[in-house]
Amino acid sequence: MIQGLYTAANGMIAVEDRQAVIANNIANLSTNGFKRQLSVQTLLSRAYWCNAKPS
Repeated sequence: MIQGLYTAANGMIAVEDRQAVIANNIANLSTNGFKRQLSVQTLLSRAYWCNAKPS
């Protein structure tokens, strides 16, 4: 039971971090020299799909 709560809390933290990165990217979109940030979730997803082998 408690493990499920920890899992859910970690999921919410990951979503919160992703939303913060997206909000920062939108807020600074028109700033000169701004380079967008990527969330860890996005980086892991890209790494997975780039290395995935077709079946």
